[in-house]
Amino acid sequence: MMVAASANTLNQVFEINNDAKIKRTMRRPLPSGRISPVHAAMWATSVGAAGTTLLACKANGLAAGLVASNLIMYASVYTPLKQIHPVNTWVGAVVGAIPPLLGWATAASEVSLNSMLLPAALYYWQLPHFMALAYLCRDDYLAG
Repeated sequence: MMVAASANTLNQVFEINNDAKIKRTMRRPLPSGRISPVHAAMWATSVGAAGTTLLACKANGLAAGLVASNLIMYASVYTPLKQIHPVNTWVGAVVGAIPPLLGWATAASEVSLNSMLLPAALYYWQLPHFMALAYLCRDDYLAG
């Protein structure tokens, strides 16, 4: 949860200007001015590092590596891609499929073929799910 909160916060830091233009996101703490971007970035960095360290110390290195990779992919790859290329949908689907794999890796200290079933289902489900949302929110997305 800590690293997910970090990733979501970094996404909002990077998208503050776009979030201010979209009805669905304009009331978020950053575009509304309730929290400063510097404060949010510092919080995101510290909670992301703490969550990753906690997994490394209390679970295993595989889980910590997966969560750190997912944070980096979400904040540094998926978020910027949203503005420049439709491939962001496929990258975002990978990011969304990682959490059950992370749970398996945390519990079993390994990734096996069985551990890939739920992530694969989530990956393929997210594509039509997002396309439906994109259609319903198309005017808002065009504004942002």
